[in-house]
Amino acid sequence: MIITMILIFVFGYLCIALEHKLRIDKAAIALLMCGALWTVLSLLGNDAQIGTQLIEQLGDTSEILFFLIGAMTIVELIDRVLENPDSEENIAAVRRDVNALMADYPLFAW
Repeated sequence: MIITMILIFVFGYLCIALEHKLRIDKAAIALLMCGALWTVLSLLGNDAQIGTQLIEQLGDTSEILFFLIGAMTIVELIDRVLENPDSEENIAAVRRDVNALMADYPLFAW
């Protein structure tokens, strides 16, 4: 099991290092590698607490992904304003998008 996990990690690390030649984003490679490692651990490991550990790790990963999606949304809105700051139409469109986000996701503003 350990050798399999080490091989998966080395392969994933090489894919991340060769990201430009493979034309695959390193985040996608890292997520696939993480999934493969957890799959090997859960199938070949003999730990009775693996379910609890998996749920804990998935919760941590989900928390990071949700934060990054929110941050990327904010950055995209700021970029839209900064690409043409003199356009009142552009600023009004961004303001509408932000208000829609606040209405749909009240915790977004918190």
